[in-house]
Amino acid sequence: MDIKSKSSRIFGSIILACIVIIVAARVVATYDYFWKIVDSKVESPYKSDWFTEYLTENVYSLYVDVAEERAGKELKPSDVYLNIVEEEKETDNIDIEDSEETEITTQKDSVKIELNDWLDDLKNRTKENHNLKYQVADNTSGEVVTSYDWTFSEDTKDEYDSYITLVFDKRGEISIKYAYNIDTQFLIDRLRSFVSQYEYSDSGVSYSIEPIVDTTFHYAVPKELQPYDTVYWHQEWKNENVFYTNSGFPFVILGATLFIMIIALLLSSKKLFKLGAGITSKIPFEIVATAGVLDLHFAICMSEVIYKTHTGEMAKDLISIGISDKLIPLIHIGAWSIILGVVAIITLSMKQLLVKGLLEYCSENVIVTRIIRWCYKKIKRFVNKMTEINVDDTVNKNLFKILSINFIVLTLLCSIWFFGIAGLIIYTIVMFFFLQKKMNQLKDDYDRILEITDSLAKGKLNVTEERDLGLFEPIKTNLTMIQGGFKKAVEEELKSQNMKTELISNVSHDLKTPLTAIITYVNLLKNDEITEEERKSYIETLDKKSERLKQLIEDLFEVSKANSGNLEVNLDTVEVLSLIRQVELELAEKLEEVGIELSIRSNQEKVYLELDGQKSCRIFENLFGNLVKYAMPNRKAYVDVIVNDAGTQIEVKNMSKEELDFDTSELTERFVRGDKSRNSEGSGLGLAIVKSLVELQGGEFQIVADGDLFKAIIRFENK
Repeated sequence: MDIKSKSSRIFGSIILACIVIIVAARVVATYDYFWKIVDSKVESPYKSDWFTEYLTENVYSLYVDVAEERAGKELKPSDVYLNIVEEEKETDNIDIEDSEETEITTQKDSVKIELNDWLDDLKNRTKENHNLKYQVADNTSGEVVTSYDWTFSEDTKDEYDSYITLVFDKRGEISIKYAYNIDTQFLIDRLRSFVSQYEYSDSGVSYSIEPIVDTTFHYAVPKELQPYDTVYWHQEWKNENVFYTNSGFPFVILGATLFIMIIALLLSSKKLFKLGAGITSKIPFEIVATAGVLDLHFAICMSEVIYKTHTGEMAKDLISIGISDKLIPLIHIGAWSIILGVVAIITLSMKQLLVKGLLEYCSENVIVTRIIRWCYKKIKRFVNKMTEINVDDTVNKNLFKILSINFIVLTLLCSIWFFGIAGLIIYTIVMFFFLQKKMNQLKDDYDRILEITDSLAKGKLNVTEERDLGLFEPIKTNLTMIQGGFKKAVEEELKSQNMKTELISNVSHDLKTPLTAIITYVNLLKNDEITEEERKSYIETLDKKSERLKQLIEDLFEVSKANSGNLEVNLDTVEVLSLIRQVELELAEKLEEVGIELSIRSNQEKVYLELDGQKSCRIFENLFGNLVKYAMPNRKAYVDVIVNDAGTQIEVKNMSKEELDFDTSELTERFVRGDKSRNSEGSGLGLAIVKSLVELQGGEFQIVADGDLFKAIIRFENK
């Protein structure tokens, strides 16, 4: 990433961050407006359904204490409330009668247990709720039966946030004596419906609830609640969420979120800012989703922070730890900046879904997809390894046989329990001797491999081993191949040494011949008695011999440079047929002198190759010069240019005037001639130069001889 792109991204991020902070500040500025709306709509929590239901359950659970006081003994709720009436049935079948009786008894017990468990649990929870003050009095005796260490008084009722006095007369009719901040009618309806919900008949049995009679219930909730009972938590939950539930503030959050998303998308679409192209484009989807859930949870939790700020609790908490309450607005702006900032990052990250497409996004940004793909590769690799096992291989086949037999034997021994222990002992002994035999055989094979490698290390290349070495058989095969390679390398080295010796001999002969002639004729020229005609003849001979010596030296330098790779090659598009005809024209006079007619043939009208024109001319000059020196006179020579899918092949074919009774591959070596007598005018470097120049241009050069038929073949692959 270049510095300019990085700077643009930083600049765009700063702009987006500033916008996020400004929007967060505007969100905080709406608090006062929405609190006014909330205060105008707020309802007492004690008029809600949950508190009415809570009082109803308390009334019926506490009345059990009154019934026990009147009866003078401990009673269960079913003894107090449940009234069961059985219808009489007449039947002559005793078995049916017993069956029905059992079913009815089971049903009655189930109803009793359900009612007892429910009201007992309610009674226990009532005594744990210290914010609900209660007092229950028996109207017949005027005594207080149970209470929460509290006595109701008309003088102190204004100290409570909510209170009510319920009076049940002798017939169970309900009346309200005192009530404040409670939905009395709904409470009376709920108390009556509680009775009717158990009134039903089933299988000839009728169930009903006995009403509460001659009892007065006093309830009150103080203005200052003590933590942490049911009343406290319901009140806290309602107060903490009232800012979200009773105002339009959630729509402000939604609007701010949409605004930040739009701004983030707009800034990322501008090439000037380059937003969303950095690390945000690589965030995995799982992290984005988790961040979104946590961000939403954080936004919901802000309701409690806003409520505590409104009530002054947050200011008290900050002051208690030594922090100024003036920082509260900044804390809120910071919190909303984080929430909206996360929204911006999520937006930039999810934009990659549109940029990359669904498949590419899932491939690059979804961790689950990466894990599945990784597992798939591992499973595929494991399957491939399993399928690569050669079952027909001797080692694998024997291993499978042993494992199969071992599995069958162990399965049988495990199936006969106690006797299998004796069988396992015998099986272990047998396996010991079997494995001992195999290990000894393996050791012998290993020792033999070491002997072979030791012999090869000492230069003994004729060591053979006919015995199958089992697990080490592939190593023996490789050692045999290495042994053959060593032999071939030694033979090639001997051949190279012989060729070097012959090269020195040939170079000495070919350079010495013209040099000797030059020295001889120079000495002759020193004689003052020779005639002018003889002097001219000697000078002409000296000129020819010196030119020949010069040509030999130049050819030697050229082939040396070509073999060393120091020759520069300038490739260009060359029309091969035109190049061949041009060289033919240049050597036409020499070809006519020996009576050789050149026939150029091709399966294409024009053949284009990427070659070095100058060096390609030299290739054909040497090949056609070879025709002049070594081809049978007064015969045709052929040049075939064949183009196919594999490449282009050029063949120069002629009949040799000397029998080719030697290895033609040696003709491409330096100072090797077609005539062993070395009486021709050739330097022995022509074909060596041809081979080097062809290979420099990426081609192949080959000589083929069949009797007197001589073929020089050049191949260039298609590129």
